[in-house]
Amino acid sequence: MELNTDLLKALFNAWYALKNGKSSKSIRAFDLHHEHEIIQLASEIQSQTYTPSPYRCFIIHDPVCREIFAARVRDRIIHHVLYTIINPFFERYFITDSYACRVGKWTHFGINRLQHHIRSCSQNYTANCFILKLDIQWFFMAIDKHILRTIIEKQLTKNRQYRNQQAPYLTRKYGLKLIYTILFFDPTKQFTRLWYASDRDALPSDKSLFHSPSDVWLPLWNLTSQLFANIYLHQMDLFIKHTCKIKHYGRYMDDFYLIHNDLHYLQDCLASIKLFLSERLHLTLHPRKIYLQHYTKWVQFCGAVIKPYRTYVKKKTLWRFRQKINTLIPADVATYEKLQKVICMINSYLGICQHVDSYKIRKKIIDSLPAFLSNKIIPKNHYTKVVPRTRKLRSAELKKYKDFLRLL
Repeated sequence: MELNTDLLKALFNAWYALKNGKSSKSIRAFDLHHEHEIIQLASEIQSQTYTPSPYRCFIIHDPVCREIFAARVRDRIIHHVLYTIINPFFERYFITDSYACRVGKWTHFGINRLQHHIRSCSQNYTANCFILKLDIQWFFMAIDKHILRTIIEKQLTKNRQYRNQQAPYLTRKYGLKLIYTILFFDPTKQFTRLWYASDRDALPSDKSLFHSPSDVWLPLWNLTSQLFANIYLHQMDLFIKHTCKIKHYGRYMDDFYLIHNDLHYLQDCLASIKLFLSERLHLTLHPRKIYLQHYTKWVQFCGAVIKPYRTYVKKKTLWRFRQKINTLIPADVATYEKLQKVICMINSYLGICQHVDSYKIRKKIIDSLPAFLSNKIIPKNHYTKVVPRTRKLRSAELKKYKDFLRLL
């Protein structure tokens, strides 16, 4: 079978996008024979015989105990290709204040938009306004796949551009079939177990996919799951914006807020949202994560604590930053390669902190590093990153270097 060049190009581009900046064992193993694997994927898609591989199942404990089903690298390449094709058809319908898994609309954009909404509704902190912040309970484990399928099929079939699409490697009919193959694949039937019995006992049964119906959840780490979640909750976005008439609203995945000048109106909206989620999407609000307060109180969103005129990093993030530094030992920076890993860890946290008002706390943490580490790194750009400390030239070597320059 002669493979389509456009399909091969799309698969290779997806592989390069997936590989960029990652160095996990699965990525390195796939990279050794990625040409053969991608050609095999192209053959399966062109013959319309692609089926997902068994997932890897493991349990994480940071920040909370959670069960993870991770797709293989070959399947993640398919997810990237499918996301690239169908995302533009849905992107035009999403509201501006939906921030998760969208180009240019990440956590920092969401934080800035929340500050903008508070300023706008409170008339630059001069009028009363209230913030209602909500969260959906066990969101990815409660998504009804049949409702999601109906939404996707209705949206794509009425889209004129998608109906007229004649992709040489992915027809309209097979595109829908591929979406449903990924959507309804049940990884609990066949998987690779990477957890111990003690980890399994620590996980509550209501947070495990093994105790849930196969048609009411999505794998958390799939790129397609992020897109499907946005499509699913877009119905709630439209309800809040058009039916509840809330102008100042924003959502990052299942974490969202409403801002209004009338406290009682927000309470009425809360009851309406509960009813809508229950009847239309089969979802439930988290009972312990309902916050209704004045804007002068702090509100936590996208890992930041927003207050009037200032924004701080969440205390839990700073606590985890300090914990990772305190657990370091001299052996962790014994070689240059190990030192680079520690520097990447520190710079990742500094990258989170630099987008909010955190200069003093960044300086305090970096200045209090252990001696074996502070001797090998130096802060740069107002404590927004650290770099390896270069060896200074001794005075005798510097004198010889200057004499050599004079001879030239």
